[in-house]
Amino acid sequence: MLVAVFDPASYSWNFFALPLLVTAAAMFLVGAMVMVRERGSREAWQFAFLAATICIWLSCFSLMYVAKDARVALAWAKSAYLGITFIPTALYQFTVIVTRSPRARLAWAGWAASALFFAVAASSGALLRDLYHYWWGYYPHFRWLGAPFLAFFFAMLALSLRELWLDHRRAAPGSVHAVRTRLLLAGFVIAYLGSCDYVAAYGLPLYPFGYLPVFVFIVVVAQTIRRHHLVDLTPAFAAEQILATVADPVIVCDRDGRIRFVNDAAASVFGYAAGELAGAPIELLAAPSAGMADRLRAAAAAEPVREEEMVFRTRDGELVDVGLSLSPLLDERRAAVGAVLIARDVRARKRAEAALRESEERYRTLFERNQAGVFRTSIAGAILDCNDSFARILGFAARADCIGKSMLHHYKDLWQRTALLQKMRAQGGLADEEVGLVRIDGAPAWVLANAMLREPKGDGIEVLEGTVIDITQRKNAERQIVHQAYHDALTGLPNRMLFYDRLTQALSLARRDERGLAVLFLDLDQFKLVNDTLGHAAGDRLLVEIARRLQNSVRDSDTVARVGGDEFTLLLRNIDDGADAARAAQKVLEAVARPAEIDGQRLYLTTSIGISTYPADGEEAEALLTNADIAMYRAKELGRSRYQLCTPAMNAKSVARLTLERDLRLAVERGELALLYQPQVRIASGRTVGVEALLRWNHPERGLVRPAEFIGVAEETRLILPIGEWVLRTACEQARAWHRDGRSDLRVAVNLSALQFQQRSLVAVVQEILDDTGVDPDWLVLEITESAAMHDAELTVEVLAMLRAMGLRIAIDDFGTGHASLSYLRQFPIDTLKIDRGFVSDLETSREGSAIVNAIIGLAHGLDLEVVAEGVETEGQLRFLAERGCEEYQGFLISQALSAVEVPEFVERLPRGRAAAAGGRGIAGGGAPAGR
Repeated sequence: MLVAVFDPASYSWNFFALPLLVTAAAMFLVGAMVMVRERGSREAWQFAFLAATICIWLSCFSLMYVAKDARVALAWAKSAYLGITFIPTALYQFTVIVTRSPRARLAWAGWAASALFFAVAASSGALLRDLYHYWWGYYPHFRWLGAPFLAFFFAMLALSLRELWLDHRRAAPGSVHAVRTRLLLAGFVIAYLGSCDYVAAYGLPLYPFGYLPVFVFIVVVAQTIRRHHLVDLTPAFAAEQILATVADPVIVCDRDGRIRFVNDAAASVFGYAAGELAGAPIELLAAPSAGMADRLRAAAAAEPVREEEMVFRTRDGELVDVGLSLSPLLDERRAAVGAVLIARDVRARKRAEAALRESEERYRTLFERNQAGVFRTSIAGAILDCNDSFARILGFAARADCIGKSMLHHYKDLWQRTALLQKMRAQGGLADEEVGLVRIDGAPAWVLANAMLREPKGDGIEVLEGTVIDITQRKNAERQIVHQAYHDALTGLPNRMLFYDRLTQALSLARRDERGLAVLFLDLDQFKLVNDTLGHAAGDRLLVEIARRLQNSVRDSDTVARVGGDEFTLLLRNIDDGADAARAAQKVLEAVARPAEIDGQRLYLTTSIGISTYPADGEEAEALLTNADIAMYRAKELGRSRYQLCTPAMNAKSVARLTLERDLRLAVERGELALLYQPQVRIASGRTVGVEALLRWNHPERGLVRPAEFIGVAEETRLILPIGEWVLRTACEQARAWHRDGRSDLRVAVNLSALQFQQRSLVAVVQEILDDTGVDPDWLVLEITESAAMHDAELTVEVLAMLRAMGLRIAIDDFGTGHASLSYLRQFPIDTLKIDRGFVSDLETSREGSAIVNAIIGLAHGLDLEVVAEGVETEGQLRFLAERGCEEYQGFLISQALSAVEVPEFVERLPRGRAAAAGGRGIAGGGAPAGR
């Protein structure tokens, strides 16, 4: 069916459809014109709906006329009743709105009836089941529901005419309202003539000319609206519109307190439907305690009430606070006939007031109890208001003592206040700005300020408002931290970092002013002895006293710093030659040399001073410090308690030492170190019983470097520790290799440096190496020098005992060159004494030398120790040693130091049983001494 309805072949030209389409278009245009002219008023919307229903009727009937098929025509006929069934109700609704009729409820019944008739017409044949086919085209055929529909249709038309007639009678004669109503009444009467179209619906072939009265109606309505509008702006209309738009409830009561009128706002606020309050007593809304009857009587007596707070009730019993304004209604004789009540809902205002009071209380609490200082000052600096915290920051007991005072007296620097004001004007405020203040007692204070400028108001005063947090303790802590970072904790003197910074700045000034300066490097002589004998506490007090003396020995512009345990540096500005620096150094020497009373004891101390000057000894801070340090060590070498100026030779020596230290570090990394082995021979049997491992350095440029040239540097830089561990591990690995090859009677002796021997981990390191290499402890001899053993005799006894418990053999090397105590020597768990080569070399040329060697051998035998002589180079030396009972020897007489590969060959070539006193040179003898 839908396909046929939208198929052009289902339609043919019919002239009688044209007038209906023209009328429908005119009706549409008039509806649009009313919407525009009346600016979308309620009357305009209702007229537009009426025009739409008429357009639907006329448009659908025109399509019904041109339809060729009865089914298509029937579809359009039923569609037309979407408009026809609603025309009478739309017309009545429009009339009620235009005339302001109070019978608007009848329109709701009309809308319900119209909807019912349309539903029945669309879904059944009770109203329209088939069509007549007249000479002008198809036309609806009414069934049994046609009569009730027509009764409803004409009844709504009659009610509309009645409303217009009553409104016309109420209008003032000759008024615009009267003219407009009369024209609308005439137009509606003419339009009703179109009802003759229903005659054809009952089988009478009377041409339906109803579109003509409708067209005339359109012309009349258009003319009426053009000249008189639909809405008449009378005082009554304006009052009605005002009441409808007023947001506050408006109630009109008569003299008896009966409600005659309420606006929409009143119904909404108090929870009633529109019209539900009409005729109800005012006590329905007013709470019993409100005394509304008395107030109404007062209003009737022409005593208006203005904004009196009362309590009303809603329909649900909820209490509503209202601000009541009550005015009398007067008739033409000025007699009170009722009253108008405006009950403004003040609940929101009261909530806002309560919130404001709570906010003010919170603000006051926050203001008064805030730990941060809160303030208001004038731009001139007068304190207008503040809390107690702010007053306490400035040193006042309470805010009352602070208000009225001037802030200008409390700025650490007034220029900072000026700068802060400029910043606030430029940026609108301050955020976390650190400001220095002064308390009333003169003590400094620091605050973190957040503030802003307020524009002048009625009093014309620009106000500064903000908060401050007391950060004095934090600033003091920061200052203390900075001081500790750049100062010595014990003496309070600048430390190395601050001295270096000041030296760098002084050099910049010296370059600019073309002046000189001097750096003095001091090291206290024998200060360790004070710590060891009197304790570190006494040593600290002595350092404090020395620091005080040094500060008193120089000018205020000079700098004294502590850069080490017993090391100090001095920066002397504007020193143009070394003589001035020397005089200052001599003054320092004299100050330090004065006796010092520490813990009731008089102590005498000296110092060694190195001096470097700018620009002679360097142009950078590092160079001046280094050269002064070198000169200081030279002063110590020359006998201490003196000063030494830096010289070019010292610089060259320093550069050489630094180069050697750098190359030595690389040597450890690159594996440039190697071991040679000096054979040790039993004098009685002539048999090789062991070797001593000797360290050598194969320098890529300098060739073979002897230990005497680099061991001292290794000990100073502590490189001796990894080097010594490497020597011990390598020697043990080599011993293990020889024993696997059948040389089980060959011992290996390894020298331990003094620094190695002082390490608490020495025993554990030795045990780890023995475990890793698998060497029998009896194959290893550890040698320590006499001076190393006596450095801490008690520790030496403890460590040697543990090493001996592991099965190792212990030898004292270079015996006779140190200061060994015979009592300690007796306690040391050792096996061998080794006579220093210096004594052996004097055997044939010095009676004293032979006496010393003889005494050492006798001492060793008396303690049940074996003796090994070092550096034996002649047969006469060997003969002397054999006669005195020396057990073993080593030296160039028998062999130079050998590589690991050469040792087994040497052992094989050495004749066994060679007599100790045999003449001639050794097998591998000859050549210059190579030393150890």
